[in-house]
Amino acid sequence: AISREQLTYDLFSSEDYVALFQKTYQDIRYDITETQEKETEATVTVKVKHPDFSSAYATAMYTVASQIFADENLYNLVQQEDADLTGLIPRQMITMYENQQIESIETTYTLTLQKIDGQWKITDDDNLRNLISCGLYQNVKSTIDSASNVE
Repeated sequence: AISREQLTYDLFSSEDYVALFQKTYQDIRYDITETQEKETEATVTVKVKHPDFSSAYATAMYTVASQIFADENLYNLVQQEDADLTGLIPRQMITMYENQQIESIETTYTLTLQKIDGQWKITDDDNLRNLISCGLYQNVKSTIDSASNVE
């Protein structure tokens, strides 16, 4: 059984996801479309063209699940309590990317900045995480949230 702890690994420190991001960052394009500044807070609206990791994540999950049920050895591995499955989905996404099976989409994000000690700092929030991960953060978060009743 997959434990909740296995599902809650840090998306941004997982070697497999970092490899995916490194491989795909060359395809990301952005345009700042709006800025608003107040004394200590600012917002920046960014239009980003990026790989559609949202759809790719769903496809990769389905593919990995199909592989698990089709391969008895992999299925038995999954049943082991200490099985590390965290790399299966991002590795599948890398394969999809290399085979040009991930489309590009445009998404608009609004980032918040705080003025701290005279310097503008981007607020670490879900919008920033989604921008950095091409929308993947929300999918992984949703998967973790829906699996929180596993144990």
